[in-house]
Amino acid sequence: MIGDTPLLDSILNGYVATSAMLPLTRVGDQFKPLVPLDLSITKHLSKCVAKKSGVSLPRKVKPYITLAATIALVRSFDASARERGRPSIEDVAERLVGVVEVKRAEDEKVVICEKEEAARLAGSVEIEVPKSASEHRNTIDRLTGAARPFVVTYASVKNMSLLIDAPAQLDDQLSKVLRLLGEVGVGGLRSRGLGRFAIERAKLSPDDERALERVVPFNMARRGRYLLALGELPLSSDALDWRSSFFEAHIISGYMGPPYAQALYGPLVVTRPGALIKVKEDVEGPLVRPVELKTGVLPSTFIFNPLVIVGE
Repeated sequence: MIGDTPLLDSILNGYVATSAMLPLTRVGDQFKPLVPLDLSITKHLSKCVAKKSGVSLPRKVKPYITLAATIALVRSFDASARERGRPSIEDVAERLVGVVEVKRAEDEKVVICEKEEAARLAGSVEIEVPKSASEHRNTIDRLTGAARPFVVTYASVKNMSLLIDAPAQLDDQLSKVLRLLGEVGVGGLRSRGLGRFAIERAKLSPDDERALERVVPFNMARRGRYLLALGELPLSSDALDWRSSFFEAHIISGYMGPPYAQALYGPLVVTRPGALIKVKEDVEGPLVRPVELKTGVLPSTFIFNPLVIVGE
């Protein structure tokens, strides 16, 4: 799509980093990105913080966290790990009490936010969550008559937020590529018009603008510290201490290659956005390493360099 350009070179060399499609809420005319914390440990953590703060939550919760509150969360995990060797939920919750608040939203959703943000999130908090839908399909091999069932996943979302970190000189080219991608679409069933989108620069709240100072590309994360990933990381990475990390894994697959030589790749196992990951202390070399997949006649290179939130 973009050929041999400075943008492509920057992506391959880890100079461009993005978040996943993130949920958002609105505060007046400002957008506020939220990070899903769909982990058993963070669900329990949100209940502990709420209980210690005198807030009652339903038995089942779907926690989300603001960018600013995520910094406090990562710092608390780091501090608890330094003192105890491994983070303790009770200890992390104790450190967060008085720093963050847990606000109820619609359905079972709750939002963890900084104290200063809570007043601006007064009233009913409506969260727009990116969604995907899947359909089972089948193809027939014309030579053998054999069935080839597969699952196609497509985007089904009205609004989403996407954070991008890239060199300033690539801004125009990156905007053009994103507009072109919006016309082509993402996910499955693009030929039916699904997955198409338009982009606009969002106006963030002052809290989020300050929080962006702690949002860095994964390849710039400090060794031996916790981070919260805003995108996906492959479980094949040997730069991460998986035993000390907290994450949910899922499988991605799809078609790759040009239209004349497309092939189905996968499965590729990655973490979901919102994972609390610890980087190894003694990792050597770059944190971001290309994942090469060879399916069909042409190989494809995947670069997992998500934006992450660091505490220090």
